[in-house]
Amino acid sequence: MSRHVPQEGHPLVEVKKASKSIEQAEPAAKATGAVDLMKALRANVERAQPQGHQPKDDGAGPEKERTMDGLEAARARGRTGGQKPKFGPRQVRLAWDMYDSCDYTVQQIADEFGVTRPTVYRHLSKVPRQR
Repeated sequence: MSRHVPQEGHPLVEVKKASKSIEQAEPAAKATGAVDLMKALRANVERAQPQGHQPKDDGAGPEKERTMDGLEAARARGRTGGQKPKFGPRQVRLAWDMYDSCDYTVQQIADEFGVTRPTVYRHLSKVPRQR
């Protein structure tokens, strides 16, 4: 992240040259409520920016393009990224069988597979029971 350094002709540079504080150079807008406060803040920010200054466009830079190209190339190689599922299809069937038998609690099923209870519920909710 780069830092914006005001150049010659910028209002803050001129204030500094005149040895004045920002408050002495231009009085800030008075805020009377939440909406007025936001308007006052925007006005102060706009006043402090150089003429013709355009805010940086987030997300459309070359970094994002390179990232998206890299992800696309990885997908073409069969790589999807992310964490692998804790349960495979066979384990989901076993967990359903244990759950349906009413002999095991969800905590016991989770302990058997080495996962947490929410993980058991998550996987069981994704795959409907096939009879």
